[in-house]
Amino acid sequence: MVSRFASPTAKAAGHPTMTDMQSTIDNRQFATSVGAPPLRRLGGTHNRSIRDWVSRLLMTPDSRIGWIAPAVRAGLRAIRKRRPSVILSSSPYMSAHLIALLLSRRTRVPWVADFRDPWRDNPFRELGYASLERWDAWLERVVLTRAAHVVCSTPTMTDHLCRRLPFVADKCTTILNGFDAESFYGIEPTRVAPCEDFVLTHCGQFYGSRSPDVWFAALKRVAEWSPKPGRRVHLMLIGPETFDGQPLRELAAAAGVADRVRILGVKTHRETLSYMAGSDALILAGSTGIGSELQVPNKLFEYLAMRKPIIAALSQGNPGISVLKQARAVAHVCPPSDEVGIATAVEKFAAGLYPEVEDPWTGVEQFERSHRAEELAAVFAGEKVSG
Repeated sequence: MVSRFASPTAKAAGHPTMTDMQSTIDNRQFATSVGAPPLRRLGGTHNRSIRDWVSRLLMTPDSRIGWIAPAVRAGLRAIRKRRPSVILSSSPYMSAHLIALLLSRRTRVPWVADFRDPWRDNPFRELGYASLERWDAWLERVVLTRAAHVVCSTPTMTDHLCRRLPFVADKCTTILNGFDAESFYGIEPTRVAPCEDFVLTHCGQFYGSRSPDVWFAALKRVAEWSPKPGRRVHLMLIGPETFDGQPLRELAAAAGVADRVRILGVKTHRETLSYMAGSDALILAGSTGIGSELQVPNKLFEYLAMRKPIIAALSQGNPGISVLKQARAVAHVCPPSDEVGIATAVEKFAAGLYPEVEDPWTGVEQFERSHRAEELAAVFAGEKVSG
């Protein structure tokens, strides 16, 4: 089994300024090193400036491209010193894969590219110019071609990638996210409401089609259905305090539920776990539209570790639904835009009426990250990597 590996990450080389990025990265030099076709003309509309195009080029594949040159130098020093058997790169950010690509080419150490999020299949990825889209697609193809093995974080991501680029299929493995059991040691519950009230908690960011509006509307509907119990329900939001540029407080006020929404902002990981432990149920807000079936929010796995009832608003085909079933979670699943379904679940949960599950939570332990590590070790030991 392979026991030694190097993992280049963008953070390894520090956080450069925009000036540093422009002075340390030469895209033409990188393109030459991996045999890229030149970018011959600008894409998009003609009235966009060359300056804007160049600025976007310097942020492709992502804003961490400025770390490539110093990270490669640091990686070469680490490889000479430690002599790893395998290089592992994990994204986001995608620049980590370009670092690993260059390190593998320079050292001939086999390399595993791990994708926690999709690259070209990411529905939130928009570069603004057709030429940059082609450049970005070419970078992805080079990474997927040169890597000895590719890991994706969901089965749907794996299937979608292999259908789009069939040559990846023979060297692609699915390894789900998970939770670290040690993170939960010593966590004490933090309660934001009286014991007789019902606290429903969301952790993370609302963005794109993952909107708080449907949750606010559902909360209002519960109060209309059952005025007295509805006033006992508190929705606690932990994470960034805006959605689409608007403060969550204003959106909650516009929906008429400001008195029942508690916006705590960004908290440390342990603080977040403490608030989760003090909650009565947890909500998983999925996205809708193209690509919504490719990703499972990582918070789901920590929700499972908490063994709290879950309201999961997930699109049809999202692998998170299968994860909930495998974990034997006490959960209500409905589409992300199903206001009535969400409200119904909130009303029932607040009344202590939960879905009946045989042997609840008995499947949680399989999602502990020690098992994910065993799966990754098996990839490292595989013939395609070690041989």
